[in-house]
Amino acid sequence: MKRKSLSLLQWTMERNLVLLWGSLGLLCCNILVLGCASAQTPQVLMNVRAYPDPEYDLAGLKRFDIVQIDSLNPLLEKQLLFLVSDSLVGRGYIHDKAQPEFLVALSQYCGRFSEYVPPQIVYVPVYSPGTTTNYSGYFGNTYVSGQSKTSGILSSVPVTTGGGTITQFYRSITLFFVDRSKLGKSESLPQVWTGTADSEGSTSDILLIAPYLVSQLLGEFPTRSGLPSERVAKSLIGQEKK
Repeated sequence: MKRKSLSLLQWTMERNLVLLWGSLGLLCCNILVLGCASAQTPQVLMNVRAYPDPEYDLAGLKRFDIVQIDSLNPLLEKQLLFLVSDSLVGRGYIHDKAQPEFLVALSQYCGRFSEYVPPQIVYVPVYSPGTTTNYSGYFGNTYVSGQSKTSGILSSVPVTTGGGTITQFYRSITLFFVDRSKLGKSESLPQVWTGTADSEGSTSDILLIAPYLVSQLLGEFPTRSGLPSERVAKSLIGQEKK
């Protein structure tokens, strides 16, 4: 997320406070709009890819079981697999440990990276009041007096807000669906479907983002949804934006 320093902006607004009465309403509207935008439900921008086996009848699958393959972080993997299992059951599949038709495994990754955000220019409205000039004098033998006025002008002043380096996290979940009947009959893993969903954001806890990644992934099973691979899902995470 882009962080903006407001110190220079605030100083400029205070400096021009006397001149801003004419545009005060406009400024208030802008602040209200920004406040409403920030109060909206945060969203997660993600990329989803899914690849089914075109020679396999995925629509006929009903019973599944989950398999753990991660020895480095088994508890995290277990929580993620329970999430996938609950999601599949909610979609009408049966968790059958005795006679599963397909097995579900997954891999996950969360890594930190830094991103430089350059300074940005914000335009601040500034009101310049009009001027009033009184004049008088003789024009030939005639005495002339009067007053001339110019209208006020509302203009925008560019203000540079500071940039900097921000820390983001890359989060990824990959699901593997394996044909249980063909397991062990060949050297390769008999995958019948695989899908990956990844996103970048401010939280490093993949459990917070996993429900949205898994939901979008399972929306591609047993057939692809036809949605764009890059998509947005609503999030309940306070600072998440993608």
